Amino acid sequence: MGDRENVYSHSPVPSVASFDDSTQPGFTLSDISSLKSASSGSEQSLDKISMNYNLNDTEKKLKHVGFLIDEMRDTELTYINALTDVTKGYISRLRGDKASGFTAEVIKDAFVNIEVILQFHEKLHAQLLTCDHNHHLVAQLFLNKINILTEMYIQFCSAFPKSLDKLEKLHHSEPSKSALEQCQRELGHIFPVEEYLHRAVQRFLKYPLLFKDMAKKLVALDGHDIVKEALDKLLVTALKINSVKRVQELQATELIGWKGSDLLLMGDLLLEDSFKVLGAKDPRYMFLFKKVFSVDKEEGIRRFFCVQKRNFNRRYHP
Repeated sequence: MGDRENVYSHSPVPSVASFDDSTQPGFTLSDISSLKSASSGSEQSLDKISMNYNLNDTEKKLKHVGFLIDEMRDTELTYINALTDVTKGYISRLRGDKASGFTAEVIKDAFVNIEVILQFHEKLHAQLLTCDHNHHLVAQLFLNKINILTEMYIQFCSAFPKSLDKLEKLHHSEPSKSALEQCQRELGHIFPVEEYLHRAVQRFLKYPLLFKDMAKKLVALDGHDIVKEALDKLLVTALKINSVKRVQELQATELIGWKGSDLLLMGDLLLEDSFKVLGAKDPRYMFLFKKVFSVDKEEGIRRFFCVQKRNFNRRYHP
């Protein structure tokens, strides 16, 4: 809706003489009746303008929600095309190529569950098209799919660092290096396959942003509750994904002295903070997992306190 021009103009201020009763004709009863009728008509017109303005404002918000649904569908198709390149351009060509070192186990380690993710999103895109611009149906669709979405992407994100390690090794050894480069050339890709795998993480984190924008536009409108419910569910999964990514960073680069079990087995990272210790120069760093409470020094882990559901164990790592 474009900017409205100011249609109001200021009338000149009447002079004192204009209010002189001797120079003005008196009002009759019919004049007063006409004024009341005109005033009533003006009020009704203002009410209609107000109603039309509110209706247009609602339509504007719903139109914006429609644009967001269009964006979701368009970017979904772009994502599907990227995953199709990975599955058909890489996996299908490399599967069974034992001469290049691509055994079934290597394929699984390198590409995780990307084929399953592709199949899911192809169906999701088709279902999004049937929803048209109905935000109720779109939200309900994601509520129905949230459990499998969560399981699928947590599995992918948990294995993604190992996938990158495996692909890096394949890029640095022959003949697997040549096989990967050949696939990239045939697809006409500028970037290696790792870039396209990384889009899986980015894609899921896009959904909460789109639903957040929809929820903002639908405040006080029909359908806001179900869209907000879908948003809340997606945010829970997004937090879990970010937790997995953060734990992987900790284990890979920050907790250098760590010799315990895989931190991903310790549950979600619930809290991360630092605090001062009386008499100590350096601060301590605290990591609270679902099953473990860890206190560390800056140069690497020194003490590890394992808190389990049934009992408490204290382990010391020199």
